[in-house]
Amino acid sequence: MSRGLAYAAIAIAPLVCTHSWGACGSDDYVSSTGCLLELGDAPTGTGLIPGLSNGEIDPAAVSKAAGTGVAIRTWSGPDPREPGIVQNNIHISGSLIDVLGVHEGSPPYMLTELAVRDPKVALPCGLRIGQPLKTFASALSIDVGPERRDPKRGVRLDWAKYEDHGSICVASHANIFLRLTPTEDVREVRWEYFAD
Repeated sequence: MSRGLAYAAIAIAPLVCTHSWGACGSDDYVSSTGCLLELGDAPTGTGLIPGLSNGEIDPAAVSKAAGTGVAIRTWSGPDPREPGIVQNNIHISGSLIDVLGVHEGSPPYMLTELAVRDPKVALPCGLRIGQPLKTFASALSIDVGPERRDPKRGVRLDWAKYEDHGSICVASHANIFLRLTPTEDVREVRWEYFAD
């Protein structure tokens, strides 16, 4: 991916994105639907948590919302996808929220991972932390059988969104993990956005 197109993709959808030439109309480009689409989109909108808007991170505001024991760590390192480019990273971690973001050059940091454990956060479709897994499964129209379960990470959901922008198909992808209590209530929702 060329640098110019990479920045164009990020400006259109503030996640880790990929693109391909041509329209998104083939069977290879199937977006998530319904409440699952909304759940994947939630961190890149406005109002999910303070300090996170359209995929941009305001570290001071996120820190206030993150709960107790907040730690902020920043570091720089090579971009694993593009040799010669330096990425600047931030990780904000608290009892209620974890955020990981990145920028190349100057802030704002753009969201790459988010974990929410705060039951006050209103998730799409009436979902909240603390509800039973079966409530999430029903709202998201998903099967939560053994093939989706990871003993260490929880129930994994695949999320994808394809947007047609003229001659470019912009793709956003994430793994969404529902971490569970022993009684199968959802105790954390984690979004991990990635490039295909």
